[in-house]
This record gives sequence, structure tokens and C-alpha cells, in this order.
Amino acid sequence: MLIIFDIFGIMLSFIQSNSEISTENIPLFPPRVPESRSPDILTDLLEPMGCCGSNPVDEEEHLDYSSGNVTLITDLKSWEKKLEDATDANKTLVVKFSAVWCGPCRIAAPAYSELSLKHSDLVFVSVDVDELPELVTQFDVRATPTFIFLRDNKEIDKLVGGNQVDLQQKFEPYCRPGDEVMSKQSFEDKT
Repeated sequence: MLIIFDIFGIMLSFIQSNSEISTENIPLFPPRVPESRSPDILTDLLEPMGCCGSNPVDEEEHLDYSSGNVTLITDLKSWEKKLEDATDANKTLVVKFSAVWCGPCRIAAPAYSELSLKHSDLVFVSVDVDELPELVTQFDVRATPTFIFLRDNKEIDKLVGGNQVDLQQKFEPYCRPGDEVMSKQSFEDKT
């Protein structure tokens, strides 16, 4: 540790002795945080590096489910309404916890939309983990995508990850007799 400080001291002495370089331009570590806001050193260090908020995906608001029958849940009021509607209709509610920036979530979105069309007896919703952290905590979501099946306001099944074959197989027990179920082969052909 002393060696690092000695090297830093030598460099600082050199810079101070050089008339063209000013010590005012040397970045401080950790960076100084204005007193008006709480320190978030990690964000302050990563943002200038382009690690946070620099992905073009961040400009999108939600994943695209327009080809299916999936409701985007953007606030707690709409969540409570959809939960109540599914319970009153005696239907299973399928919740996909995802994020715009999540690659596997983006890949799973078209399959989830297609499943929503094939299984009209189920209610499909999507929750962005960044918009509703309360639900993330409530359902102990630790990875995206996570699919949770609810019946009568109780969790009855859960799938973590975006494996499309596993996702398809999860739906089979919740199909009503006579509903068309995609075969494993036809599901793989679409991916």
C-alpha cells in the first residue's frame, strides 16, 4: 500500500513541478459528490465509462407483446385490477417478470405472446422489474425472465429463465381439455 502512495506522491510532485499541467485537472478517487445528493460512488464511476444507460435498448420503454394477448402492468393499481379480474373469472394468471435490457427476456417475448394466443383460458401479464420493485420483492424474483403462475392470488408454479421448451412444458398442466397444445417440435421450429 505504501508503494502505491509513494508512486502517487512522485507523480504528483512531477506534475506540480511541470508548469503546463495543473493539479486541478487530476480526477479524484473516489469522485467528490455534491452535498445536495447522496453518494452513489458505483454509479458515478460506471456512468462515465459507458456501462450504465448507454445501451440503445435503454431507449425502449417496454418489450413488444403486440402480436399476443399480454397486458403490460405498469403500476400497482393495474396489477391489483388484473389480479382481481383473474380471480373473479376463476382463471390462472401468468406473470412474466422481465426487463427491457434483458437479452433472454427479449428472446422470450414473442414466444410468450404466442402462448397467450394459444391459451386464451389463461390471463397473461408482463411486469418490468425496474417499474414495480414491490412485486419483485413480493414474489422473490431473483432473475429475469421469471414466469409465475397464480391461482386465487396464490403462487402455484414458477419458472426461472428463458428456455422456451421449458416454458412451453410449464403451460401444459394449465390447459383446459380440447385446447391445442403446441408440440415440442413445432415450438422449436419457431425459434
